[in-house]
Amino acid sequence: GLRPAAAEGAGVGPRLHVGDGRKFLEGRQDGEFDGIIVDAFDSNASLPGCFRTQEFFSLARKKLAPGGALSLNLLSMGLPSLQVLASLESAFAPRSVWVGDAPGAEGIQNVVVAFAPGAVPQQPRATLLARNPPSVAEVNEASGKQAGAWLHRARFRPAHEMAKGNSEGKSLPALVDASLCPSSAGSVAGR
Repeated sequence: GLRPAAAEGAGVGPRLHVGDGRKFLEGRQDGEFDGIIVDAFDSNASLPGCFRTQEFFSLARKKLAPGGALSLNLLSMGLPSLQVLASLESAFAPRSVWVGDAPGAEGIQNVVVAFAPGAVPQQPRATLLARNPPSVAEVNEASGKQAGAWLHRARFRPAHEMAKGNSEGKSLPALVDASLCPSSAGSVAGR
């Protein structure tokens, strides 16, 4: 789902785009989104090649508002998963990428979150609270409690700690469009 950073009009809330998310992001303004959720799988149930590369993650980072977050599910597949994290860390600051266990799917799937640099603006939340103080506050409190319990079970840790699982102890290269997504190679570079 994609949510605009600056809520416009009465339709405040998440908006969902179904289709080629990469092409959708290429056509959007930089800094437009508070959050981007990548929920794409190929026929092998893994993240498609065009969503694993340094170029894709750089594109997504540019489309995030300051302090915005990119989130995705990542199957625990050893070296290929570590390469996706290397690509993500090459686009975001290494200390801004976090990996958690997916509660109920520990050892099979991870939840990954990367944060864009900058402070999270407070204006959108203040606007929502001004429009509907009691119900929004109650929902936020209940959601916060539920999210807190889930996040605790997820045991988030810095992604760079995952690289310690690399048996050779070497830094892994970022995945690039030229090898995984030739149709997109060069399309983001000129932006």
